[in-house]
Amino acid sequence: MIVAVISRKGGVGKTTSVVSLAGALARLGKRVLVVDLDSQASASLSLGVARADLAPSIHDVLFRSLPAAKAIRPTLTEKVDLITASADLMHADVELAPVRNRETKLREVLAPVATAYDWILLDCPPSFNTLAQCALIASDRFIVPAVPHFLAFDGIQPLIEASARLAGRFDLDEPIWIIGPGSAISSGRIKDMSLSGVGIERNTDRALAARVGDTVRVF
Repeated sequence: MIVAVISRKGGVGKTTSVVSLAGALARLGKRVLVVDLDSQASASLSLGVARADLAPSIHDVLFRSLPAAKAIRPTLTEKVDLITASADLMHADVELAPVRNRETKLREVLAPVATAYDWILLDCPPSFNTLAQCALIASDRFIVPAVPHFLAFDGIQPLIEASARLAGRFDLDEPIWIIGPGSAISSGRIKDMSLSGVGIERNTDRALAARVGDTVRVF
């Protein structure tokens, strides 16, 4: 199972979700590969890799013909492996531009190692750039972390619509979206930070469902 954790907005808990989910799955005995696709390399740093030691990274796999197996490294968490990111990914869109069928590039390079893991988690960049689209094409499922803020909610529906267009274009199964509220949750409820901190509480599922409708699975 390959899962992309994606959002057009930063600061919503993408990397925290990836690292926490990887640890939880490992505790259940699952073999997990984290693939860091964000040029900030936050997932890589969170899993114990120093910035000076990020190479070889997913950039080498995508653009320098390095087999994915040679970029995989163990982490301090048993059963969790990692392919790091690097600052070189800032130019990934430019490097992908001349590549034929560029949206399938990530899926192709991960295919040789996919069967070695129960779960592969993709920590995507905070945008809907070409690399993020590659992650969507490569994935079986998607997680969209969302904090209770108008701007975070506002970007969810366009992301879902864009993924549906990609699925149609590449003849993929219709994706299932799982929207996870961020760290502002308290006892299953959220505070509406879009109202200048007034502190009006609403049920989490109602807050998200109002934005994304009934076709999306909300947690």
